[in-house]
Amino acid sequence: MNKIIDPRTGEPFAPEKTLLTTRQTEASVYSVRTPTPGYSIAINITPERCARALREAESFYIEPFMVLAEEIEERDTHYSSVLRTRKLKAANLPMTVTPGGEDEKSLMLAEEVRKLMNRPFIKMMKMDLLDGLGKGFAVCELMYRTSKSHWDIVSAPWVDPRFFEFDQETRQE
Repeated sequence: MNKIIDPRTGEPFAPEKTLLTTRQTEASVYSVRTPTPGYSIAINITPERCARALREAESFYIEPFMVLAEEIEERDTHYSSVLRTRKLKAANLPMTVTPGGEDEKSLMLAEEVRKLMNRPFIKMMKMDLLDGLGKGFAVCELMYRTSKSHWDIVSAPWVDPRFFEFDQETRQE
């Protein structure tokens, strides 16, 4: 039986299936992760406020920058148009899957990935991930349907980048 290896320790681990089948990053009105930021940076933007958002992002406090990036995309029609053109161009590039080898297992895995890439949620996931063009990164949370023999990705909802905090030492999430 194949095991999932934790890259930090090199040891196998068994993730809890409930964590893979329920959203962990969903925003709600009465939680720490609110659907809207609750404030605007672009309303009274000054060079100082813009510089502060950029400085804070460099110091790994990214929420003001993410709010600013979202507001600019919503309010500046030219910027929004250029960004949308790039997203649509990238999202419509053809996807190709090449087997890692000529053996039967490699061919079978490549076919499984091709089937996955043809699912309806993949097109939306591609657009959601291209949100990173304006913000620097984007994340989708993979949701699974699990059984004893097979784990299947069934959706990939977008995760608001405001919810992330980066480790100041490793510069990773």
